[in-house]
Amino acid sequence: MSRENVLWGTERIRGALLKLGIDVSNRSIRRSRWRGSVRPPRQTWRTFLANHAHPTAAWVWQHLRNATPWGRSPPYLLRDRDRVYGGDFGAKLKRLGIEQLLTPVRAPRANAVAERLVGTLRRECLDHVLIVNERHLHALLVEFTAYYNQQRPHRTVRMESPVPTARAPTGPIRSRPALGGLHHRYDRVACSRLAFCRPTGGLALRTSSR
Repeated sequence: MSRENVLWGTERIRGALLKLGIDVSNRSIRRSRWRGSVRPPRQTWRTFLANHAHPTAAWVWQHLRNATPWGRSPPYLLRDRDRVYGGDFGAKLKRLGIEQLLTPVRAPRANAVAERLVGTLRRECLDHVLIVNERHLHALLVEFTAYYNQQRPHRTVRMESPVPTARAPTGPIRSRPALGGLHHRYDRVACSRLAFCRPTGGLALRTSSR
């Protein structure tokens, strides 16, 4: 699992093992994990501050224009009440046909769920894929959503997936790539549906067609 999923940490591996009925401590996993150069270099905190320390209203507006090319804009824009947007930001949005929705007053956590979702999408998917076009992006997000809800372990639900899935308690473990191999799904294959054969070169395992 560690070699196949270079973005997974100890807790993620433990959750995937628990779903297969294998209870292993984090300490044992850390001791056995592959220690290759697996994580891509991340933007340093100094670089982040240099890029975002002094945003202006013009800077924010330009980012909005970059995100809505060719006259294609969303009907709503959810934003906080930071003064960096400028006093005429709402009026400029209306000219583009966009209605702004402001977060509640003195509620800094109101946008936390959306920010956490965006962070998850970037860390576990978008930062590691070259997006070709909007259609490719949509297909990628649909696949990631299915993986996130049906396969990915979540701490808030005791390392299970949000959508419960029936799993075989025993049997050989099968690995299937998700998102082009960025992540993997692990399931047990029921023994009654397996057939063994010995072709030239060694032992192979195949699933019967029944």
